[in-house]
Amino acid sequence: AVQAIFAVRPAVYVKGGEYRDRETRHLKLERCAVEAVGGRLHFTQPSDICTTNFIRSIKGVEPDADRPH
Repeated sequence: AVQAIFAVRPAVYVKGGEYRDRETRHLKLERCAVEAVGGRLHFTQPSDICTTNFIRSIKGVEPDADRPH
């Protein structure tokens, strides 16, 4: 995602609400990249739907058991 952030240079980079309280190494790198290009990180409102699992269901892939549904 970091390479895409530097290529696209978004003013706003949006992550699902499920990431709000999960400061992972990848999220820290994404946040730093967004801020380096002058953008800001925004989280959607928390919901019962995990965006990753929603996309996986569209693709016909089993949901990730470690992610909220």
